[in-house]
Amino acid sequence: MAATSQSSKFLPPTNKQQLKALGGIYKLNGDIRRAITVGIDESFLPIPIPKGGDWLDVHEETGQTVGEYVKMSKTIPTSTHELFCIGVTMADLYPQADWNFVYGEADIDRGIGLWSFARLDPLFPLTEEQQWQIPTEEQRILILKRAIGVFLHELIHLFGMEHCIYYLCMMNGTEHEEEMDEQPLYLCPVCLRKLYSSLEKVDFDVIRMYQGILDVCKKFNFKEEAEWYENRVKLIHREKEDL
Repeated sequence: MAATSQSSKFLPPTNKQQLKALGGIYKLNGDIRRAITVGIDESFLPIPIPKGGDWLDVHEETGQTVGEYVKMSKTIPTSTHELFCIGVTMADLYPQADWNFVYGEADIDRGIGLWSFARLDPLFPLTEEQQWQIPTEEQRILILKRAIGVFLHELIHLFGMEHCIYYLCMMNGTEHEEEMDEQPLYLCPVCLRKLYSSLEKVDFDVIRMYQGILDVCKKFNFKEEAEWYENRVKLIHREKEDL
């Protein structure tokens, strides 16, 4: 993405900062409380110290707590989330003349997003001969996984959610291909709670959501992601049974 800022000297958050970002949990009931408190160290990896050229090395991110998100979301014109529009293109995206590229872009105020397939092929930039080659199964899975990840990332931005700095998360910023492939296809506890705060009035069911994503991961042969969602559902159910 854009690579014009100076190094931000980012330091990963402490456990205390992670808990502060999550906010109070005592008013939460049922599966959502378990989803953001049970087996956290087992299921969610800490965000790593950025290497040179990584998103957090280039961009200064202060993080968005759940409290800040809830307050900010009330000011968004599309806060009812009744309608979003997300476009897709094969063109490479350059939002500004001094940016190198973006995988996707979201306009929160207008509820509009755009993402590109151009850089999702591991062979990018393609030669004329490669453009007509049928991808291998491994390449197909990687392209599809990247496409779903970028789409969901931009979609969730439209809810007003900023980049995550608290865990390795679907909402981490991405500066290059290596970072994109390190991003998981799941939300960390902080970002999951933000999503819940936006959708709780429409009968938000985290187990049903996880199970639906698990089914998709199995269908598309996303083995690591399927294993993660399967283990996460088991952990939540186990905690419920122990009560």
